[in-house]
Amino acid sequence: MAFRNQDALPVPSTESLRRPLTDEEKLEIWGDRGGGVSREVLEELDRILQTGDAESRALAEACVHALIFRAMSDRMLDPRNGYVSQFNDSISDAVDGFNSFIR
Repeated sequence: MAFRNQDALPVPSTESLRRPLTDEEKLEIWGDRGGGVSREVLEELDRILQTGDAESRALAEACVHALIFRAMSDRMLDPRNGYVSQFNDSISDAVDGFNSFIR
């Protein structure tokens, strides 16, 4: 379930922090712009944050928050190299090591 703010930007639920976003959720948030963000876009967001009116700054800030969320989600939840996967592997190794002493 995604809540929407007054600007109709999708806000992912906190439940989505526990798992990778589904393709449907990514499509809802990013539309067909699912790739990386260009430097020009980041520079424009920075310019708006520095010089824009209050409404433009609020919208730019929401976009930056969404970009940060996306980067964190991608990095943490990648099934092969993500931090969550590495943490799970390290717990499994620790349990296996502990069990070897018990046996």
